[in-house]
Amino acid sequence: DAVAICTPPSLHFKNILTAIKYQKHFFVEKPFTIKNSEAKKIINNLKKKSIVGMCALHQRYRLISKNIKDLIKNKKIGNIYYINIIKRKFRGIPSHSKVFSTKRTSGGGPLIDLGSHYFDLVLWILGYPKIKKVNARVFANLSSKIKNSGIVLPFDSFNNEELAIGNINLKNNTLINFELSYLLNAPKEETKIEFFGEKGSITWPDGQFFIKKNNRFKKNKIKSNGNLIASKLQVEKFKNIIFKPKKDNEL
Repeated sequence: DAVAICTPPSLHFKNILTAIKYQKHFFVEKPFTIKNSEAKKIINNLKKKSIVGMCALHQRYRLISKNIKDLIKNKKIGNIYYINIIKRKFRGIPSHSKVFSTKRTSGGGPLIDLGSHYFDLVLWILGYPKIKKVNARVFANLSSKIKNSGIVLPFDSFNNEELAIGNINLKNNTLINFELSYLLNAPKEETKIEFFGEKGSITWPDGQFFIKKNNRFKKNKIKSNGNLIASKLQVEKFKNIIFKPKKDNEL
Protein backbone atom coordinates (compact mmCIF):
# COMPACT_ATOMS: atom_id res chain seq x y z
CA ASP A 1 0.00 0.00 0.00
CA ALA A 2 2.88 2.38 0.71
CA VAL A 3 6.64 2.71 0.67
CA ALA A 4 8.73 3.55 3.74
CA ILE A 5 11.94 5.31 2.69
CA CYS A 6 14.61 4.91 5.37
CA THR A 7 17.68 5.31 3.18
CA PRO A 8 20.53 7.84 3.50
CA PRO A 9 19.27 11.39 2.78
CA SER A 10 21.22 11.58 -0.48
CA LEU A 11 19.02 8.77 -1.87
CA HIS A 12 15.65 10.18 -0.79
CA PHE A 13 15.06 12.10 -4.03
CA LYS A 14 15.66 9.08 -6.28
CA ASN A 15 13.56 6.75 -4.10
CA ILE A 16 10.65 9.19 -3.80
CA LEU A 17 10.53 9.57 -7.59
CA THR A 18 10.48 5.77 -7.91
CA ALA A 19 7.55 5.56 -5.47
CA ILE A 20 5.69 8.21 -7.46
CA LYS A 21 6.45 6.39 -10.73
CA TYR A 22 4.76 3.25 -9.38
CA GLN A 23 1.83 5.19 -7.88
CA LYS A 24 2.76 4.37 -4.28
CA HIS A 25 2.12 6.49 -1.19
CA PHE A 26 5.40 7.16 0.61
CA PHE A 27 6.63 7.96 4.10
CA VAL A 28 10.19 9.32 4.04
CA GLU A 29 12.65 10.00 6.84
CA LYS A 30 13.84 13.56 7.31
CA PRO A 31 15.37 15.52 5.75
CA PHE A 32 12.85 15.29 2.91
CA THR A 33 15.61 15.92 0.38
CA ILE A 34 19.06 17.51 0.61
CA LYS A 35 18.42 20.07 -2.12
CA ASN A 36 15.62 22.60 -2.47
CA SER A 37 15.46 21.98 -6.23
CA GLU A 38 14.76 18.28 -5.56
CA ALA A 39 11.91 19.09 -3.16
CA LYS A 40 10.31 21.43 -5.71
CA LYS A 41 10.48 18.77 -8.43
CA ILE A 42 8.79 16.22 -6.13
CA ILE A 43 6.03 18.68 -5.20
CA ASN A 44 5.36 19.40 -8.88
CA ASN A 45 5.16 15.66 -9.58
CA LEU A 46 2.73 15.09 -6.71
CA LYS A 47 0.36 17.78 -8.00
CA LYS A 48 -0.46 15.50 -10.92
CA LYS A 49 -0.94 12.36 -8.80
CA SER A 50 -3.37 11.11 -6.14
CA ILE A 51 -0.49 10.05 -3.91
CA VAL A 52 0.06 10.83 -0.22
CA GLY A 53 3.63 11.79 0.61
CA MET A 54 4.70 12.47 4.20
CA CYS A 55 8.03 13.32 5.81
CA ALA A 56 8.89 12.03 9.29
CA LEU A 57 8.79 15.40 11.04
CA HIS A 58 6.99 14.16 14.12
CA GLN A 59 7.59 16.95 16.65
CA ARG A 60 4.36 18.64 15.57
CA TYR A 61 2.46 15.47 16.60
CA ARG A 62 3.18 15.98 20.29
CA LEU A 63 0.17 17.21 22.23
CA ILE A 64 2.33 19.97 23.71
CA SER A 65 3.06 21.21 20.16
CA LYS A 66 -0.64 21.31 19.23
CA ASN A 67 -1.53 23.10 22.47
CA ILE A 68 1.19 25.71 21.92
CA LYS A 69 0.00 26.22 18.35
CA ASP A 70 -3.57 26.80 19.59
CA LEU A 71 -2.44 29.27 22.28
CA ILE A 72 -0.38 31.27 19.79
CA LYS A 73 -3.13 31.19 17.15
CA ASN A 74 -5.58 32.57 19.74
CA LYS A 75 -3.13 35.36 20.66
CA LYS A 76 -2.81 34.20 24.29
CA ILE A 77 0.68 35.72 24.48
CA GLY A 78 -0.02 38.45 21.93
CA ASN A 79 1.83 38.97 18.66
CA ILE A 80 4.97 36.84 18.41
CA TYR A 81 8.04 38.90 17.56
CA TYR A 82 10.99 36.76 18.72
CA ILE A 83 11.65 33.00 18.76
CA ASN A 84 14.79 31.30 20.04
CA ILE A 85 15.70 27.72 19.03
CA ILE A 86 18.46 25.97 21.00
CA LYS A 87 19.71 22.42 20.53
CA ARG A 88 22.99 22.03 22.42
CA LYS A 89 24.91 18.75 22.41
CA PHE A 90 28.27 18.34 24.16
CA ARG A 91 29.39 15.27 22.20
CA GLY A 92 26.44 14.32 20.02
CA ILE A 93 27.52 13.32 16.53
CA PRO A 94 25.08 10.51 15.59
CA SER A 95 26.99 7.25 15.84
CA HIS A 96 24.39 4.71 14.67
CA SER A 97 25.23 5.21 10.98
CA LYS A 98 28.27 6.33 9.01
CA VAL A 99 25.86 8.28 6.81
CA PHE A 100 26.19 11.20 9.24
CA SER A 101 29.94 11.55 8.72
CA THR A 102 29.94 12.99 5.19
CA LYS A 103 28.06 15.86 3.62
CA ARG A 104 27.67 13.92 0.38
CA THR A 105 25.44 11.27 1.98
CA SER A 106 23.82 13.25 4.82
CA GLY A 107 23.38 16.65 3.22
CA GLY A 108 25.04 18.31 6.22
CA GLY A 109 25.34 18.23 9.99
CA PRO A 110 23.03 19.58 12.72
CA LEU A 111 21.61 22.32 10.50
CA ILE A 112 19.76 19.87 8.24
CA ASP A 113 19.62 16.89 10.62
CA LEU A 114 18.30 18.64 13.75
CA GLY A 115 17.14 21.89 12.20
CA SER A 116 14.66 20.16 9.90
CA HIS A 117 12.64 19.15 12.99
CA TYR A 118 12.67 22.52 14.71
CA PHE A 119 12.25 24.77 11.67
CA ASP A 120 9.29 22.63 10.59
CA LEU A 121 7.77 22.82 14.07
CA VAL A 122 8.15 26.59 14.44
CA LEU A 123 6.84 27.43 10.96
CA TRP A 124 3.90 25.02 11.45
CA ILE A 125 3.03 26.65 14.78
CA LEU A 126 3.20 30.11 13.19
CA GLY A 127 1.05 29.11 10.19
CA TYR A 128 3.84 29.14 7.58
CA PRO A 129 4.73 32.85 7.36
CA LYS A 130 6.85 33.98 4.44
CA ILE A 131 10.62 34.19 4.93
CA LYS A 132 12.39 37.44 4.10
CA LYS A 133 16.06 36.73 4.78
CA VAL A 134 18.32 34.09 6.35
CA ASN A 135 21.75 34.62 7.91
CA ALA A 136 23.91 31.77 9.19
CA ARG A 137 27.40 30.61 10.09
CA VAL A 138 28.64 27.05 10.48
CA PHE A 139 31.63 25.86 12.50
CA ALA A 140 33.91 22.79 12.59
CA ASN A 141 36.34 23.82 15.30
CA LEU A 142 36.18 20.75 17.55
CA SER A 143 35.66 17.88 15.11
CA SER A 144 38.81 18.88 13.21
CA LYS A 145 40.82 18.33 16.40
CA ILE A 146 39.17 15.08 17.51
CA LYS A 147 40.69 11.93 16.06
CA ASN A 148 39.03 8.53 15.87
CA SER A 149 38.06 8.27 19.55
CA GLY A 150 35.17 5.80 19.40
CA ILE A 151 32.22 7.35 21.24
CA VAL A 152 32.85 10.98 20.28
CA LEU A 153 33.73 10.51 16.63
CA PRO A 154 33.22 6.90 15.51
CA PHE A 155 34.17 7.59 11.89
CA ASP A 156 37.35 7.64 9.87
CA SER A 157 36.42 11.13 8.73
CA PHE A 158 33.83 13.82 9.41
CA ASN A 159 33.37 16.72 6.99
CA ASN A 160 30.08 18.24 8.16
CA GLU A 161 29.55 21.27 10.31
CA GLU A 162 29.33 20.58 14.06
CA LEU A 163 27.61 23.85 14.98
CA ALA A 164 25.23 26.14 13.07
CA ILE A 165 24.13 29.55 14.33
CA GLY A 166 21.94 32.09 12.57
CA ASN A 167 18.64 33.86 12.28
CA ILE A 168 15.61 33.88 10.02
CA ASN A 169 13.82 37.17 9.36
CA LEU A 170 10.16 36.70 8.48
CA LYS A 171 8.16 39.13 6.36
CA ASN A 172 5.84 39.76 9.33
CA ASN A 173 8.87 41.18 11.24
CA THR A 174 9.24 38.13 13.51
CA LEU A 175 12.84 37.06 14.14
CA ILE A 176 13.87 33.42 14.66
CA ASN A 177 17.30 32.79 16.17
CA PHE A 178 18.79 29.29 16.10
CA GLU A 179 21.74 27.46 17.62
CA LEU A 180 22.12 23.80 16.61
CA SER A 181 25.07 21.66 17.60
CA TYR A 182 26.56 18.18 17.56
CA LEU A 183 29.71 19.26 19.41
CA LEU A 184 29.81 22.24 21.76
CA ASN A 185 31.82 22.82 24.93
CA ALA A 186 28.71 23.65 26.91
CA PRO A 187 28.35 22.27 30.47
CA LYS A 188 24.64 21.66 29.98
CA GLU A 189 22.88 19.99 27.05
CA GLU A 190 19.61 21.72 26.10
CA THR A 191 16.66 21.35 23.78
CA LYS A 192 14.19 24.22 23.84
CA ILE A 193 12.24 26.66 21.74
CA GLU A 194 11.20 29.96 23.31
CA PHE A 195 8.29 31.97 21.90
CA PHE A 196 8.15 35.61 23.02
CA GLY A 197 4.99 37.64 22.53
CA GLU A 198 3.77 41.06 23.58
CA LYS A 199 1.72 39.57 26.47
CA GLY A 200 3.97 36.72 27.62
CA SER A 201 6.08 33.75 26.59
CA ILE A 202 5.92 29.99 26.01
CA THR A 203 8.68 27.38 26.09
CA TRP A 204 8.66 24.08 24.17
CA PRO A 205 8.80 21.18 25.06
CA ASP A 206 8.50 21.73 28.84
CA GLY A 207 5.25 23.69 28.44
CA GLN A 208 6.17 26.69 30.57
CA PHE A 209 3.60 29.41 29.88
CA PHE A 210 3.98 32.94 31.27
CA ILE A 211 1.38 35.71 31.05
CA LYS A 212 2.15 39.27 32.12
CA LYS A 213 -0.36 40.73 34.60
CA ASN A 214 0.15 44.02 36.47
CA ASN A 215 3.79 43.99 35.41
CA ARG A 216 4.26 40.54 36.96
CA PHE A 217 4.29 37.09 35.40
CA LYS A 218 1.66 34.47 36.06
CA LYS A 219 3.11 31.00 35.48
CA ASN A 220 1.05 28.22 33.89
CA LYS A 221 1.76 24.68 32.71
CA ILE A 222 0.58 23.43 29.32
CA LYS A 223 -0.72 19.86 29.09
CA SER A 224 1.32 17.23 27.24
CA ASN A 225 0.54 13.66 26.20
CA GLY A 226 2.98 11.95 28.54
CA ASN A 227 4.15 8.60 27.21
CA LEU A 228 2.49 8.75 23.79
CA ILE A 229 5.22 8.61 21.14
CA ALA A 230 4.94 11.39 18.56
CA SER A 231 6.55 9.35 15.77
CA LYS A 232 3.99 6.57 16.28
CA LEU A 233 1.14 9.11 16.19
CA GLN A 234 2.42 10.44 12.87
CA VAL A 235 2.60 6.97 11.33
CA GLU A 236 -0.99 6.33 12.48
CA LYS A 237 -2.01 9.63 10.85
CA PHE A 238 -0.34 8.56 7.61
CA LYS A 239 -2.16 5.22 7.65
CA ASN A 240 -5.50 6.87 8.36
CA ILE A 241 -5.10 9.26 5.42
CA ILE A 242 -4.27 6.40 3.04
CA PHE A 243 -7.16 4.16 4.08
CA LYS A 244 -9.67 6.93 4.74
CA PRO A 245 -8.86 9.57 2.10
CA LYS A 246 -10.09 13.03 2.93
CA LYS A 247 -9.02 16.64 2.73
CA ASP A 248 -6.36 17.16 5.37
CA ASN A 249 -4.45 20.38 6.02
CA GLU A 250 -2.41 19.06 8.93
CA LEU A 251 0.19 17.01 7.05
